Amino acid sequence: MSTLSKCKELLKQYSTARIPFIAINTIERGRTLELLRDVSNSLSLAFYVHTLSKGMYELNTGKVVNEDKTVYGAIDFMSEQMKRRQYLTLVLTETPDLSSDNSDSRQMLDLVTLAEESGGVVIVLTNNPIWNQLQRLGMVIKLDPPDEDEMYEIIKEYIDDYRNEISIEWDNSDIREAAAALAGVTRIEAQNVIAALIANKKITKEDLAEVRSSKDRLFS
Repeated sequence: MSTLSKCKELLKQYSTARIPFIAINTIERGRTLELLRDVSNSLSLAFYVHTLSKGMYELNTGKVVNEDKTVYGAIDFMSEQMKRRQYLTLVLTETPDLSSDNSDSRQMLDLVTLAEESGGVVIVLTNNPIWNQLQRLGMVIKLDPPDEDEMYEIIKEYIDDYRNEISIEWDNSDIREAAAALAGVTRIEAQNVIAALIANKKITKEDLAEVRSSKDRLFS
């Protein structure tokens, strides 16, 4: 399993080494972008991210550098930038089909080749297979859902924000029990479970049973 801390360590290592292609196997875009922001800050490297809602923007400042919101427009923009600038790190949160030898995969292969020539890095977020020839140019990292330790921090941070607003009976041992129950679900799924409890204007010891049953519903 690849925990958040292990993924961060690998991303720092691969980014420093300028591995031209990194595929992050994940279904959690928000959590992954936060991870990439931490890596960017740690290495003092600018990461440029493309999303369908914002276009291309600098991850830390949020400054938009290209308003084209299409994936193909982003790839074209990346290609032009790679020809002009060295050591760019570019992130695609949405990708075309890269699972086989097709026109999309070959366009990505061309972009990654440009990255290799210019000391750049192309990072893609996906939970689909990667075409073998493309994968051989880089590395694949799998980001698993939060483990118990990370889930503890997620839940604690979430409910601590409400301790002055509503009655919360949970102490650290209760949070740990909830974390153990929710380990393996995504961060947003866990936050939704806790948000549903907060909507009742209180969190009681008895709510731990609801947390356990909520996980069963998530996986049903």
